[in-house]
Amino acid sequence: MWRRLRYGIRLVTINVALLLAAATIIELVFGSWFSSQEPLPPRVQRNVAITFDARNYYPDGSVFHYRRDRFGLRGQYQDPSKIDILAIGGSTTNELYVGEGETWTDILAQLFEAGGTPISVVNAGMDGQSTIGHLNNFERWFPKIPGLRPRYVLAYVGINDVHLVNEDNYHRFDAPDAASPAQQLRRFARDRSALYDLYRTSIGTIRAKQTRLIHGSIQTNDVEWEETVLPGAIPSLAGQHAALSRAYGERVGHLIERIRAIGAEAIIVTQHRASYRRREDRLTVAVGGALSGGIHDYYLQTAFNGEAMEACRKGKAICIDLGAEIEFQPGDFQDYVHTTPQGSRRVAEFLHSRLKDRIR
Repeated sequence: MWRRLRYGIRLVTINVALLLAAATIIELVFGSWFSSQEPLPPRVQRNVAITFDARNYYPDGSVFHYRRDRFGLRGQYQDPSKIDILAIGGSTTNELYVGEGETWTDILAQLFEAGGTPISVVNAGMDGQSTIGHLNNFERWFPKIPGLRPRYVLAYVGINDVHLVNEDNYHRFDAPDAASPAQQLRRFARDRSALYDLYRTSIGTIRAKQTRLIHGSIQTNDVEWEETVLPGAIPSLAGQHAALSRAYGERVGHLIERIRAIGAEAIIVTQHRASYRRREDRLTVAVGGALSGGIHDYYLQTAFNGEAMEACRKGKAICIDLGAEIEFQPGDFQDYVHTTPQGSRRVAEFLHSRLKDRIR
């Protein structure tokens, strides 16, 4: 028996040693422990050039290109110090499956130029980020972009915040100055670790699938729609959702403060989902199929949007309630929340109509 025990211990020791050796090799090859460049936060990719085939995501999709530059940004600009509008948000801002020149940020810049006011609109969207991530970006990402000083920061926010799973864990955000030495050491390791980045990406993907926030295509043939009169009032949220929405409103207020702290003006924009459409005094909601639950989605998202607009008005920022005012059409969404190029153009045209007389 002792011989078997020794053999088992030896076998476990060898396997653990092999795993540690493999992890070390992965970290040395794919991590940024010895990089001369200042590491960006986990999942902020730079110098990316990818070609995608979007035909699996929307019917008229085609092969297109996705690029992020050496600072992790999308879009055209001369220098970080000359950016007019810096757009922040989650995957609905990043637009992974919408090509260069067709994202709502690109089209917004094109519309300004066509109107005789050249305005650079640069995309700092990051898949999966809520306002917690956006707040941390002002501490851990944007200061690492030399000379970054946008005139405006446009926050297209709300959808990801609705799906934060625990208010106690997610109402806070960490500033480097407030972090202890142990927290700073952990952050240093996370920022450089390839395995931690893989872990974060995997967990984020699982959660996105659970909440239908991951990129994908909608089988529109099985979606059942029902039209009703637009509700005059939104039922009050209760329990966890009420706590989450209040915390969200507080974070939007903090976000406005952070934006002003870098010398920019804040533009807060609310969001909309594919499971409902509003047109004048009518509301059409999905009641069956891949987008079922439209009326619940409408109530929940509208309540969160209301918190954002209230914080925006208190902060005296530029407030655009896109979620309440835009009229999306069939074919505007590729899945539950992400727009097709057609929908991205609709977002850009809507934002341009609200901003063209305010930004010069």
